[in-house]
Amino acid sequence: MQRVDWVVENCILVFDDNSPDASQDVTIQSRGEKWYAEIKKQGKRPIIQGCASIDRDTGRIRITVYGQGFSQSRVLTEEVYHIVFEIIRHASPRTFESIKKWYSNRLKHGLDPTWHIHEAFAELMVQEEEFPGSTDLPRHAVKYARRAFSHNNTVPDSAIEKIKAGV
Repeated sequence: MQRVDWVVENCILVFDDNSPDASQDVTIQSRGEKWYAEIKKQGKRPIIQGCASIDRDTGRIRITVYGQGFSQSRVLTEEVYHIVFEIIRHASPRTFESIKKWYSNRLKHGLDPTWHIHEAFAELMVQEEEFPGSTDLPRHAVKYARRAFSHNNTVPDSAIEKIKAGV
C-alpha cells in the first residue's frame, strides 16, 4: 500500500489500542442481522476491529484498526476494500452496476438483506485475497478492485474527492 499513489496521497492509517463495542445497528450493518443474532446467542460482545472515515483535521481518508484487529491482516484489507468499493462507485459505473446486480441476485438467493452491499463486497474481497476465485463476485469487479493497487493504474482524483466529500 505504501507504493500506491492514491493511498499515500489520500489516506492515513491509525492504530488505536481501544476496541470499542459495536452497537446493534453497526453490527447488523457490518455483518447482518443473522450474524448478530448468532453472536448474541453465543454470549459474545460484538466489537469494532476497524473502520474507514474522513479525518476532520487532515481531510484525508482515515483507516483505523483497533486493538482486537492488530493481529489480523484481514481487518486492514477489509477497510481498504471499503474505500475501493467507493472508488468503483464513483469511477466505474459499469463495474458498479455489475456489483449491484450481483448483490440483488444474492438477496434473491437468501443473502441477509440487512448486510449492506459495501460490507458484503469488502468481506468477499478479503476472501478473494485469501483464496482467489472462491467467491461469486463478478470477475471483472474483482479485477477492477485489485487493479486499484497496481502501479500502472490511476484512480481518478474526482473519485477520491467525492469519497472525501461523502457524496
